[in-house]
Amino acid sequence: MPTQPELPTIGVKDLFKRVHKTKFIYLAVVTVINSFISLTFALITTWASQMGKTSTTSDVLLFCAKGLELYLVVYLGLYLTEIVTNSILKEACVSLEMDCMRHYLNSTTMSEDEIVSLVSQDVRMIRESFYGPILTLPTYILRAVIPIGYLLMQNIWVGLCFTIGALLMMIPQHFMSHQIAALGNGFSNQREVSLAAAIDVAKGRSTINNNQAQPFFMSFLTKKFTATESSEQLLHNRQALMFSLSGPLKGIADVVPFAIGIYLMHLNPAITIILLVAMLGTADTLKGQFQQIIYLSGDLLETKEVRHKFGRVLTPNIELNRIASEPTTQFDQLVVTNVSKQFDDQPLFTAVNFRISANDKVLLTGESGTGKSTLLDLLMQNQTPDSGQIYLLNGDQQIADFHNAVALISQRPHIFNLSIRDNILLGKSYSDAAVLNVLKKVRLDTQLGADPLNFEITGNGANISGGQQIKLEIARALINQKQLILADEITANLDQPTAKMIRDLLLTLPVTVIEVAHHYSDLSYYNLILHIENHSVTSTKNNGYSPTITVGKIDEAAYQNGSQAR
Repeated sequence: MPTQPELPTIGVKDLFKRVHKTKFIYLAVVTVINSFISLTFALITTWASQMGKTSTTSDVLLFCAKGLELYLVVYLGLYLTEIVTNSILKEACVSLEMDCMRHYLNSTTMSEDEIVSLVSQDVRMIRESFYGPILTLPTYILRAVIPIGYLLMQNIWVGLCFTIGALLMMIPQHFMSHQIAALGNGFSNQREVSLAAAIDVAKGRSTINNNQAQPFFMSFLTKKFTATESSEQLLHNRQALMFSLSGPLKGIADVVPFAIGIYLMHLNPAITIILLVAMLGTADTLKGQFQQIIYLSGDLLETKEVRHKFGRVLTPNIELNRIASEPTTQFDQLVVTNVSKQFDDQPLFTAVNFRISANDKVLLTGESGTGKSTLLDLLMQNQTPDSGQIYLLNGDQQIADFHNAVALISQRPHIFNLSIRDNILLGKSYSDAAVLNVLKKVRLDTQLGADPLNFEITGNGANISGGQQIKLEIARALINQKQLILADEITANLDQPTAKMIRDLLLTLPVTVIEVAHHYSDLSYYNLILHIENHSVTSTKNNGYSPTITVGKIDEAAYQNGSQAR
């Protein structure tokens, strides 16, 4: 039978590549120190057995000092292990979260719900049930190896019996591991379903309230949440069953080796009751380490599906950090040649050809569903055509990668809960004078109070008007000297005076503008009209174009130079 291709996943190597190697060295050192916690009972018992009626006060004080020193060193190692482990987990999770966000920002297929689920829930599961066990398993393995060595050194036969007895505790885990893994995967999938349902209901709150649909959706969510909680309950019950089955085996592991030790006391005077008690305590500690190994192994198995999920998200070899440091230089023409695009075997465009000259003001029209937004996506280079080419022409030079020259302005731009300054700059380094200059160009310098740069946005733009939000998006394009601005129905939700003000502003900029609009009353803004119909695009020059609008053109030199002060 042909072997199935291995699913992408994240594994142990993923953890090690996300964290500085020095931290793992620190972890190894403190792990060795705290692993001797499994011998504390045996050592204290052994030292106590050396005390007797003839022991002096100095002997007792020495015993106390040795015991306290042992516990101090071991528990200091335990504390440092927790500190280093938490530091590693923090660094690894931040790295994983940032990787997910980078892939989301550069992906055209991942939804908002998926990225929210990844960074809010799945990363937590990876932290607690995968990264954490990977870091702590060596501790418990070492805590098991040290007691085994101690038991065998005291008496090889009795020690071997105690060790075998402790190993019996792993039998339930061996037979139930696959069931637990399947239940863990089912819980992960069900949790995603519930999260998606909760997000869907949250986004539709006003629709639910306006239609008095709360009882229906409460019942709907109750079913989803109950299914998720039942899935988790079943998982934990099965884990508890696995743990409970170990109880009778623990009785065998304690009683039988101890009985064998008592029998061997007649043959070997070195075996004493005190020694057997010390070995029993050590064996009990050994069982505890095996139990932890069982639980941690179960945690690792639970994460199989969610690790595949991260593997699928992080495996695509996409171009990260697409944002270029400098905008594309001036161009003469935007060229679209023989471009075709289809979805689900249904053609949107077939062999589309048109050219747009620099500084053209273009109106893109067409009925709903004809592909206007898809065409903008192609021009933004967020999608690629099935065939054909889209490029900028600067003299004889073809510029195929021009995404950093394009700005998209939508009717609902996303406004961050930051200051106006940060909303415009978005991490770029420009002077306040440059930002104020841009605010003047978009007529926002006097609309946001005496200190517009420090005006704080709340509610993702709820404290400014729709027109001001669009102006803010235009300001982002201006500060980055974008040479091609795509406007997607930006005036659809604005009143007529505000819509005219936005067009007067946008269509007098010394840049190329392509505007998608269903509602337009004045074609004099545009010198070129593109119309999508029957899977093709027709290009028509507008003889009624009037480049002089009431607000006047913005000076081109000011546009090119005004944003460059850093």
